[in-house]
Amino acid sequence: MNRWALKIHAFLHDPPHKPLALGRGHGRQGATIASLITGSAPSEKAKHTIEQADHLAAGADRHNWLRDLQVNPRDELQLLHPLEGKPILQPGTTTAQAFELRFPSECVDAAEELGMQVAQAISAVSEPRLRFLVLWRFLPELLTRLEAKGQKLGLLWSLLPADSRMPEHSVLVHDSLVAALASILDNGQEAALLRVQFAPVQNFIEASRKLRDLWASSSILAETTWKALEPIVQELGPDHVIYPNLRHEPRFDRWLLHELRNEPALAVEGEKAANVSALWQVVDETRSHLDRSLRTPSLPNVFTAVVPLNNAASLAEQIETMLRNFWATSVATSANRAGDGYEFVSRAEEQARALLQVFWSVVPWPLHADPKAWLSDNGPKFCWHKSNSTTAAALETLDQLPSAAFAAYRPNAGLLYADLNEQAGLLVDAVKRERVQHANDEEGLKCSCCGERQVLGGNDFWIQRTAGFQKRRDQKQLSENEQLCGPCTWKRHFDVQGLGAEGSPTVGQGHPSTGDIAASQFKLDVIQQCVDGNGELLHAVEDFVAAVKEDQKAGKLDENEVRVFCPQAVYVAATRSRNDTLEQFARIDGQWLLPFPREEADQGPPERTLQAARKLRRAAATAKIAAPRPYLAVIEFDGDGMGKWLSGSHEKFPSLKETLHLKAIEQIEAKSPNSSAFLSSTKRFLTPAFHASISAAAASFARLSAPMTVEGEGLPGHLVYAGGDDALFLAPIPAAVELAWRLRLRFSGWPSSFEKELVHADPLDFQAAQNSLTQWLHTPSPWVVARLSPNTGRPRPVSHWTEADRLGLAFGTRATASAGLCVFHYRWPLGSALHLAREALAQAKNRGRNALGVVVQRRSGSVSTTVLPFFIERNSASAGKAQSSTAWPVLSLLRAIAAFGKEERQVSTRLASGFRSEIAALHVLPRAGRLASGTELSLELWEMGAALARRVVRRLNLPGGEQARKQLEELVLELGHGVRSPGRQSADLALYEWAEALTVAAFLARPGERE
Repeated sequence: MNRWALKIHAFLHDPPHKPLALGRGHGRQGATIASLITGSAPSEKAKHTIEQADHLAAGADRHNWLRDLQVNPRDELQLLHPLEGKPILQPGTTTAQAFELRFPSECVDAAEELGMQVAQAISAVSEPRLRFLVLWRFLPELLTRLEAKGQKLGLLWSLLPADSRMPEHSVLVHDSLVAALASILDNGQEAALLRVQFAPVQNFIEASRKLRDLWASSSILAETTWKALEPIVQELGPDHVIYPNLRHEPRFDRWLLHELRNEPALAVEGEKAANVSALWQVVDETRSHLDRSLRTPSLPNVFTAVVPLNNAASLAEQIETMLRNFWATSVATSANRAGDGYEFVSRAEEQARALLQVFWSVVPWPLHADPKAWLSDNGPKFCWHKSNSTTAAALETLDQLPSAAFAAYRPNAGLLYADLNEQAGLLVDAVKRERVQHANDEEGLKCSCCGERQVLGGNDFWIQRTAGFQKRRDQKQLSENEQLCGPCTWKRHFDVQGLGAEGSPTVGQGHPSTGDIAASQFKLDVIQQCVDGNGELLHAVEDFVAAVKEDQKAGKLDENEVRVFCPQAVYVAATRSRNDTLEQFARIDGQWLLPFPREEADQGPPERTLQAARKLRRAAATAKIAAPRPYLAVIEFDGDGMGKWLSGSHEKFPSLKETLHLKAIEQIEAKSPNSSAFLSSTKRFLTPAFHASISAAAASFARLSAPMTVEGEGLPGHLVYAGGDDALFLAPIPAAVELAWRLRLRFSGWPSSFEKELVHADPLDFQAAQNSLTQWLHTPSPWVVARLSPNTGRPRPVSHWTEADRLGLAFGTRATASAGLCVFHYRWPLGSALHLAREALAQAKNRGRNALGVVVQRRSGSVSTTVLPFFIERNSASAGKAQSSTAWPVLSLLRAIAAFGKEERQVSTRLASGFRSEIAALHVLPRAGRLASGTELSLELWEMGAALARRVVRRLNLPGGEQARKQLEELVLELGHGVRSPGRQSADLALYEWAEALTVAAFLARPGERE
């Protein structure tokens, strides 16, 4: 049988509707669908191979002693969150409403018929390889498209579990691993785990002078990962890539759409025509979203794949050679635009080869081994990394089940996956430590961007300073007094293949300037008021747009400054207005709306534009729109302990009991009455399905959560990178803090959209918001529900998020994340701001994780910092009973910012300066550490600080009287307790940082300058 036909049969050995078909010949149904797609039934040899692969995949993903337990999936199907270890609740709710999945017989019959329709659609694809690729990628969406109205599983197709007794991984995940293993077994080979990683990452991204450099760095790394994955996908198939999962990955979609480019029009007639049409509607929908998806890099710099052992090493060497050539060729091509000859092209190529480092490891996976024999015979050789391997722990689990009913079952070689995966990671780490990096002599003038490598040009300093400079300035690639090395020149030239439609701005224009981001909230407020009918403000906008056009004609502004790629919220608001003037206003660089720096006034600024901007700011002030501030923030967001989650060593890793259906647990306890405590204390073993779940959550975060939260819900953020569990974005202040807060909630599964009252209600009365958050935290619904609707026919590829049409797995509340936020002037070096954001992120992680670190870098040079947990659980005793409550320190920071920023100036910023002055008398110094007198005096010092905070609040004249004063006092004390949360800070140092937190809130809320 053709290898790709075999993979189709293996992938459908369990049909996608398996839970509905159990007991009704689900294997027969899957084989029928596969035979219709391939045009042939499998041979006996192929059936045996698929059966072997199925047993191995099942042994890798779940305990085989579950087989005698009975759960009826049609009447009591349950879905368990793989990280949360709890039943999955209804998406889009903050209540404990669980799924009630019951399938009547007509629904089961409809699902079987749906499989036949899928077969008719896929079989129209021209050849087996493309059929498998289309089936693997589009099956869930095709099923949803083909469903009849009133009989929909809809978004649940990709979530139906492979095993109703252990329902925490899907049929599609299991089938994918079976397809990969079957193709390896069919050739009589053993398998191997291939781990590939490359560097640099953080330093490469941080070496950025412009926002475009920042985006290009992240995109280059994502494209590098795809280049490494492409040989595996091309030769073996996407099912062989275990982590990250490639379904919905935009770079894989781009490749697959290219493979389908010559597919015939499929002129079919009759009933089959509708099925084929549904398939191509799904493909076209993916194509329509590709621009938006490719704009945000989303692939990590490491991957794991299961490949044939015989050619694993040669495949790894091929990948390494390909990556080095990709970097060298790309950098040399970019350098060739700057100049010809050795000093340009060859030097750039050498710099690229020296910079890129590729690390890989191959670990054999003996598919025919017995785990007990493997462990005893080869343990010292293959389990060198720890004394008690995961394989040994899983075997002990089997031995400790008291009932003889479980003792007869023997695990297969699938159980070895966890240990082998860990070894692959450790070997890559060892290679990284031992690798000697090639280095060039980098003398002469250093690159303006990275500051490490020599600029392109001759060895003479004057030649380096001038050669190729004018040529690249004419191409709008260099600023005044800027020269670049080869890799940094690549960043300026870099374009993502397939990104951008005819008539849209180039990728180089596809990112707002830092000045435009700083002014984006002002632009958005102006547009919204004009849409609401403020004629005077609209007239001021028209004058501003006219002045910009005049200065452009006079040569004082160029096209890049009057047709920018503005933040999406601004663009969407302008295009929805259907007003040409507002659309033009949205595309003008917002830096011209900011107060013009005095030190640059002698450089011949565009006077008409600046005068019109002053008039517009005055009109906006009359409309009670806050003046724009020249400050913005860059935010680094990163999941906590993801390496431990991936290795199965995280302290919150689910127990064995938390992976089982309630009915299965009852049956186990009936057979083994003393097994309940054992099941609760035993951790589940690491499986490929768990890695697929992590990958699914990471994909949802990168492709749904981060874009929807940062750019799709009305706040003017700009997402640069979102991959796996981390993200990088910029936003104006104070929207940046709220975006970091929202993204943290969405990371764990905050459902659907955010309601404005969550943050924008009365800042001194947030009890309702806290209650809603606490309810969600304790009864989480770990889903991301979103819909991406393409906004076509516009001058730039843009999409906005609307009602639910996509369902993605979130990480859940057991997994946490931290963020680092740096507030900086738009003229401040972007690389320095990014470095400070990373330091703030490191501080947040060092203080116990699940926290937000904020650093305010004023242009004057003064710095304020604070670290606050996103939320903390507090335990207390009342009337002899233990009680717990949830505190939300970052929400308190948002409340403080809102209170300081009220239009009526409800709370004066003198609160922050007054508190700082009061505690100055206590001689509290930053980083002073614990006082010599010890803990008791430190606690006394904290109480003194709290008393001073109350006194400062009482001095304020607040609208609302005593009630408002009590609420403000509570807010200030909550902020202080957040800084001093247990295990994060000593009392004396926390007192200083309490004042810092209030100072940060006051600075973020401060209005811009008014004329």
